[in-house]
This record gives sequence, C-alpha cells and structure tokens, in this order.
Amino acid sequence: MNQATSIEKIASYLAVLWLMCIINSVLAWFPFSPYLRSFCAFGIIFLSITMNSHEITKGRMLMVIFVVSYLIWTFAIANNIRSTFIEIIRYVPFSFILFWPTSFLERTYELFRRVVIFFAIGSSIITILSYFGLTSYIPHYFSSAHSSLHALREDYYNIYFVFPELTNDFSLYNRACGMMEEPGHFSIVLGFVYLIDRYCQRKINPFIIVCAVLAFSPAFFLTFLFVEFVNIRKYFKKILFTVLTVCIAVFFIYINLPRNMQEMVYFLAYERNVEQLADTYNNTGSLDETLDERVNFIGKSIYDDMDFDDMLVGGKGDREMILSDYRGFIVNKGLIGLIIAIAISLSSLLGAPRALKISLFLTLFMIMLHRAWFFYEPFPYFMALIAVSLCKSEKLSSSKKQKKQLTISNYEISGVY
Repeated sequence: MNQATSIEKIASYLAVLWLMCIINSVLAWFPFSPYLRSFCAFGIIFLSITMNSHEITKGRMLMVIFVVSYLIWTFAIANNIRSTFIEIIRYVPFSFILFWPTSFLERTYELFRRVVIFFAIGSSIITILSYFGLTSYIPHYFSSAHSSLHALREDYYNIYFVFPELTNDFSLYNRACGMMEEPGHFSIVLGFVYLIDRYCQRKINPFIIVCAVLAFSPAFFLTFLFVEFVNIRKYFKKILFTVLTVCIAVFFIYINLPRNMQEMVYFLAYERNVEQLADTYNNTGSLDETLDERVNFIGKSIYDDMDFDDMLVGGKGDREMILSDYRGFIVNKGLIGLIIAIAISLSSLLGAPRALKISLFLTLFMIMLHRAWFFYEPFPYFMALIAVSLCKSEKLSSSKKQKKQLTISNYEISGVY
C-alpha cells in the first residue's frame, strides 16, 4: 500500500468521524465526543498538509474565501473563547478539505454513505418493531432530550444499541431517526445521499427510500422532487414508471393495513406535517406565521424586538430560544452572517451542471428556510462540494469512455477497409 493510499484511507475515516460529530449524530452524544471532534479536526488539518496532491478550482477558491470571511465574522461576534474554539473545530478542517482531490472526497462519501445506509436499515427495523410493540424486548438505554424543543415536548430517547428512537410518555407513533436527534434531521441527510447517488448514476439503496418513508418528514420528499422534476424531461418515461410503481405499491400496502395502522400512517404523513401548516398559511397568508409552528415565545420575542442594527450584527441568541428557521440564523449570526452563508452556498454550485445546480440550490434553500441551524456547521456545504465534485468526475469518466469507444470503433472501421 503506497503512502498516498494510506493517507487517503486515514483522512477519509477521520472526515467521516468529524462529519458524524458536527451533525450531532448519536456518536456526538457521548462524553468523549468533544475530544473525538478535536482529534478528527486536527488530524484532518495535519493530513491535508502532508498530502502530495491538491485540487484547486475557481469554485473551491471562492468557497475558501467566504469560509474564512465567515470565520472572521463569527470570531468578531463570539461571546467567549469556547465559542471561538467551536467555530475553529467546525470550519478550519473544512477549509483544508476544500483542497482535497476528488478521489479523496469520493472515498469519504463512500464511507459516509455506508454509515447512513447502516443507520437507515437499523432504524427502519426498530421503527417497524415499535409499531407492533416489540421494542420492549430489545435491550436499550435512556437518554434525555438534547434540544429546547424536545425538552419542551417532554421528549426523550430510547437508544437500541446505536439506534435512537425519539419518543415521550404520550407518543402513540414513532418515526425513524436514523442516527440523528429527530427524524426530520435524518431525512435531510437521506435527501443529500439520494441526490448525489442520482446525479452520479449510482444505484439507489432501497433502505434510503424505506427509512425516508418511515421518518414521515417532508424534507426528503422535497429533495426527491427537486431532483426528479428538474430531470423529468430527460428521463420522463423512467421517472413516470418509477413514481407510478411506488404510488401503486404504497396504495395497496396502505389499504391492506389494519385500521389502526391506517390511522397512524394518515396522521404521520398528512395531519402532522401538512394539514396544520396548510391551515396556518391559509388563515394568515404569512410565511413567518406558518414557520412559527417550530418557535417558542422566547425565540419569537427576541426576533421581534430586534431593530435593524441588531439584525445586521446578530449575536442575540439564547439557549432557551427555539427558532429553527432563517430567523434563528439572523438572531445568532446576523444578516451579515446570513449573506456570507448564502455566498458559500452559491460558490459551492460553481462548475455544476445546470440540473444539479438547480436541485442543490432548492435543497439548500429548503434547509435554510426551516432548519437554518444546519448552516452553523459546514455539513450542507460539504455535501454540495461532494455532489459537484463527484458529478464532474462522473461526467469526465463517461466522456473518456465514449471517446475510447469511438477511437476503437474508428480503428475497427479503418481495419476493415
């Protein structure tokens, strides 16, 4: 095994562990997680410096400039040394990863994808067993709520081996959490994996779809629509056949479920997510009022009391605040921070094919709209970088194969004559 290969493997493993920490997966819930995150971050920096090759493009250079700008801005508004150190652990390793060769990024994504599929399979099994009341027979341990929103709802976790299940004493139905704090978070991760696999022409693992359905979150299905409708002209027959097949299969499964299971599916799929939001928007006509379904009084009060200067700078966040959408990002990072985050997002799309660019933009916009805190970490930018780099690599590889086949064909024709 040569030096480049060993560095590539170690760097990829460290990057995946670092990713698992920054997205606050179940791995980050243990007491040792701050040390693991720091070890991975400094390991990534060290290995990036020792790499023999780097990849520099216009898009990546712009991303680095905006990431450094974001770091400087967060340092300026940080309240203490701890906040500053957290930002360093978040973004300095990512700045080095931006110069990794595509082969390193591809290996990192392969490892991360396997982890996601592993948790999708395990979480799907646990969720299905919970519907039949069988999870009580599986060894598990308790973990308290990790966010103000969950604490407000009196939620807690039952963790089966490494698969968390978010529940409470009043919950009748459970949803697949994967490796994340709640199903909606894992749904976003599944959406990114689906998007990348589709544009890189990889086979979609069926458990990605199964777990997304069991998460009962619209996030994955919106990403699915952003991917498929952008490409519908190119793959109309294939997409139409797939969508009709899935719809028919879901319909027949649904009508053959017991009555209580049908009611559960209807509640989770429609009443919980769509009906309440639709009613709020129809009654108020306001996007903010609709987003207020995931806001507490403290968060709304802080945002409403901010003047333009406060909004420009930010830094007004409170630990008790629940404000998941873009307003929460403004409260914490200010309009300046929001503008820089948008600049990083847009620069990550440079060099992408038009269809991929549209799908990624809509996905990033959706996340900023209702779970903007994802952008406190570099995860959305990282996944966009992976998508663009791997898609370009796939196109280049396909182009070379076509050129090689054309050369062989020309040679055979000339040989005949």
